[in-house]
Amino acid sequence: MTRPDIARAAAQLARFMANPSPEHRAAADQCIRYLYTTRYLAIVYDGLHTREALIIASDASFADDIETRRSSQGYVMMLFNGPVVWKAGLQDTVTTSTTEAEILSLERTAKESYALDRLLRDISVDLGPLKIYCDNLQSIRLVVEENQRITTKLRHIDVQNMWLKQEFKKGVAEIEV
Repeated sequence: MTRPDIARAAAQLARFMANPSPEHRAAADQCIRYLYTTRYLAIVYDGLHTREALIIASDASFADDIETRRSSQGYVMMLFNGPVVWKAGLQDTVTTSTTEAEILSLERTAKESYALDRLLRDISVDLGPLKIYCDNLQSIRLVVEENQRITTKLRHIDVQNMWLKQEFKKGVAEIEV
């Protein structure tokens, strides 16, 4: 059992399980104290207080891992105001800009969103086109505007950007700030 509010902290702490320092133990203790003080909080699923039944959000933090300079990324998918899918962790590759990090995160989020959408459709829940929220305007422009193209020497990022462009052009998903 896990909680989405500590997903990032758990991912960070797990990296140092084999040889934790006193700082890591202190961070683990802080996480445990947080869990204890919030033990009565619960996730409530209801459709009463939202305009959208499915909310998908993607984010990245550029080069924030001090040791490797890889970027953190994460996403959450909320169905009827409660999280159903979430993930937080480091990206597999080192990116050279915030926009590249956001594109990688957005691409991963879109693919995971498609899986959730297929599952919901299999049980006859059709929520229409997916809407993914992203807080990076440059990434949004690269995906939705026709003549925009990322300038990078990293081919895989260019490929992921073009895949996102293709999917959003098809109308399968929308992207918003």
